[in-house]
Amino acid sequence: MTRISFWGSPGISATLLEKIIQSKNILVEFVVTQEDKPRSYRGRQDEPTPVKTKADEYNIPVFTPKTLKKNADDFYSQISQFQVDVNVVFAYGKIIPERFFDLPKCGTINFHASLLPKLRGASPIEHALLHGEDKTGWTMQKMVEKLDAGDIFYTREVNIAWEDDFNSLLAKLMSELVTFSPSAINQFVSGELDHNSQNDKIATHCGKIDAQVGQINWFSSVFDIRNLSRAMSNRGGIYSSYNYKKCKLFPDLQVDRETILQSSIFSKQPGVISMITKDHIWISCNDNKSLPLNYIQPEGKKKLTASEFINGYRISAGDRFDAFSE
Repeated sequence: MTRISFWGSPGISATLLEKIIQSKNILVEFVVTQEDKPRSYRGRQDEPTPVKTKADEYNIPVFTPKTLKKNADDFYSQISQFQVDVNVVFAYGKIIPERFFDLPKCGTINFHASLLPKLRGASPIEHALLHGEDKTGWTMQKMVEKLDAGDIFYTREVNIAWEDDFNSLLAKLMSELVTFSPSAINQFVSGELDHNSQNDKIATHCGKIDAQVGQINWFSSVFDIRNLSRAMSNRGGIYSSYNYKKCKLFPDLQVDRETILQSSIFSKQPGVISMITKDHIWISCNDNKSLPLNYIQPEGKKKLTASEFINGYRISAGDRFDAFSE
């Protein structure tokens, strides 16, 4: 029986935790997660993380240390009492000091959503889409002090489809993770897995992404803007403005590459509506190709289909969305 501690916080972590709990050969001794967060409504109780809620369902001890850097000696002493083979970390959300890595006999492992050393950092799924990659995957690495730089013990590739956005790609990745992770954890503890050091010279990095990244620069290529939309689908989407009003824009990801390439025959200046079809508004980009939109949401208004936006705002070819130049 493999004995682990689990460190995680959001819903995706809770999904993985439940799969591990249900595994016949793994026993979760305790869970570490972030503190309860205040609810948005005054007077309501604080809200636990999804991981804490899941651990409570299975009567697993839960620790919610305020900090791991200072004054964490009591917490360190508490978890030192457990007989754990390995710490398993997935989206915990706080930096874990190195002294915690070596508490279990096999150290600490982490599941990272890229094929390391590519895309170390906080937003590997978003950046795989931003870069137009056709594959990504999972890396199980042994945690070290340097971010996402530990030895690699297991990798699993996941294909990225043309129409994938953040949400659909995350669903694919999670399906893979809950399938292979229990056996990978057991193999790691039993010493069955070979490991490889990462090559820092070919490593790439990705930081956090905020909503402002979604502002469209129409002086970019159509595929760059399309990839931006895919990456930002869970972070506020992409936006421009029409008649000085901010609009959230939804490219139709089902329109194939060849159709977009053929849109060059209608090209106009970047940001200008090049053509209007039954279900789409096409906006010219800097590479003489156009981006097909099937939904638009003016700020403070409901989400509209392209035809509803055309009729409601009297849109016609030649009208312009603001084009932000660098």
